[in-house]
Amino acid sequence: MRYLLISCSFVVSVALLSGCHKTPESHGSANPTDTTASAPQTSHLASFAITQNDPWDIAQFEQFNQTFNSMSQDMKTELEQLKQQNKLSPEFLAQRKRDRVLSALNMLKDLELKTEQGRYIQGLMASFWEQKRQALESNTTAPNTDLMLQAEQQLDAWKAKQPNQP
Repeated sequence: MRYLLISCSFVVSVALLSGCHKTPESHGSANPTDTTASAPQTSHLASFAITQNDPWDIAQFEQFNQTFNSMSQDMKTELEQLKQQNKLSPEFLAQRKRDRVLSALNMLKDLELKTEQGRYIQGLMASFWEQKRQALESNTTAPNTDLMLQAEQQLDAWKAKQPNQP
């Protein structure tokens, strides 16, 4: 069972790392109406009021990202070892990809979010992973990574608006 969890963790991390490359934060405003050079990247950000529960939800996403990345790294290491030993079958790799997607969906579902903005970001991420799951099941092209990019940008802008952030 532990082996399966580690394997799933690895696959999930690999998918997250490959599907949502973080872009450097802009030093400009994250306001969607801003006309600075960062505006094209943030023009699709939703506007939410700052709440006392923001730090809680942000911490939930940071924990999700940390756990997911750790799991993904473990899976990547496992797959690399199997590949070096010539024991990595296409079926096993496909199963790990499915495991990774399902792990991401389950981890997102389990987040205990308290804010509208947190649930919005959760929805964007879940939509991305659900599309990825459907693509794997139907052997079609991967989902549009814009959903994950938008979720990452929304989260980064949210963090930047927090009073205790540098």
